[in-house]
Amino acid sequence: GAGEHKQAVPAYEKVLSLKPDFSPAHNSLCQAWLQIEQAGIVSRFRLSSTRQAYRRWLDAVPGQPIAMFMLDALEHGKTPGRMPDAAVASTFDAYAAEFDKHIRSLGYRAPELVAEVLARRLPTADASLDVLDGGCGTGLTAPLLRPYARQLTGIDLSSAMLERARATSCYDNLLQAELGAFLDSHPDSFDVCVCVDVLTYFGDLHAIILSAARALRTDGLLAFSVEKSSRPGSHLHPTGRYSQHASHVQAVLAAAGMRGIQQVEATIRNEGNAPVVGLIVSAQRPS
Repeated sequence: GAGEHKQAVPAYEKVLSLKPDFSPAHNSLCQAWLQIEQAGIVSRFRLSSTRQAYRRWLDAVPGQPIAMFMLDALEHGKTPGRMPDAAVASTFDAYAAEFDKHIRSLGYRAPELVAEVLARRLPTADASLDVLDGGCGTGLTAPLLRPYARQLTGIDLSSAMLERARATSCYDNLLQAELGAFLDSHPDSFDVCVCVDVLTYFGDLHAIILSAARALRTDGLLAFSVEKSSRPGSHLHPTGRYSQHASHVQAVLAAAGMRGIQQVEATIRNEGNAPVVGLIVSAQRPS
């Protein structure tokens, strides 16, 4: 968290000497090495220590989906289109018990920022709309969506996160599903679709935004957050999360036929003692 990656490496190594198959330490070690080698302006083809760390993780935990995803990106020199379902589910099943406490310790504000967009763009909060909380996690956004919803549906890949969401008693329906597949199977079904801190696990957003547009009814509102990239297109980070350039987001929404596109920059959380700037985005499906 302090950015002292070289000093962190021997600490993670000590953990792994005690418990060689402990995935959280492997993950942290891989991220530390990637930060060190990237800071040295090393080509991804020469990230030898990083690649070795990911291979070591796979040797210790065969088939580990996060390690497979990141190693594939490093070995083939190209950015995968999205984090695989198994990697997302694995990450958040392990994270669920501590998620709310940890994310709030980072000054996490994405749910509130998206709720501010809804307040500006929806005329009244009269519990008259069918609302989808896509990638609902533990349900942090649910209390902010509930005033708008006649029916509030939450979906997530992680069963452990869904158990936490169920405990909020805010949802009418909770389903374990992949976001794109769910949207494709529910055309013209929602007045509002919200994706808070979910599209950070997608690179090129064209397919998922088109699916979301089709799942909305006429004049339906799509609102979501992404991490902002200063580089064109999308960029994969050592965490396995993607950031998006504002022009990429704008182009994707336009290609999906959305109108009234609005983007607002805001700090969505802190990471490594530095603010993470995001884009809070909204658009409507046209008549």
